[in-house]
Amino acid sequence: MKSVKILLILLLGTSGVPVYAQSTKAEKAAALKFAILKSVDSIEYTFVTFQGGQTYHLQVTRDSLTSVLPFTGSSISGNGYVDQTANLNLRSLDFGYTVKALKKNGRQVTITLNDVDDINKITLEIYENGNATLIINSVRRSRMIYQGYLYPGRAN
Repeated sequence: MKSVKILLILLLGTSGVPVYAQSTKAEKAAALKFAILKSVDSIEYTFVTFQGGQTYHLQVTRDSLTSVLPFTGSSISGNGYVDQTANLNLRSLDFGYTVKALKKNGRQVTITLNDVDDINKITLEIYENGNATLIINSVRRSRMIYQGYLYPGRAN
């Protein structure tokens, strides 16, 4: 009888702990979702990808876009010489920016660069948990796709 009372007290005493942890996780997930979607709408975020032990990024702000991404894919013949090892290091101050809602509260961002010759379009598919896919369409190279994560705000 005494062991039943002790067991009952232990069960009742610890039953609230998982609920508290779950509500904290839910609150953190909601805060992350809000920060991600707000940063996309306010045009201030950084896409980060990891390849070959290196960190690469695409930073988008209201007034500029900067990219340090590795070259992937192949060059398209007939368009002159393209260095196969060259990274996509670019900076744009003149670009178009449109946002479209995706299923499950994600966003699709389409960026058209007006002052960069060899990049046609940049597309970001962003999900509320921060995961993102970056697609770069180039004039001289095949389409490049990067998997990564979106961070609200500017990169440090």
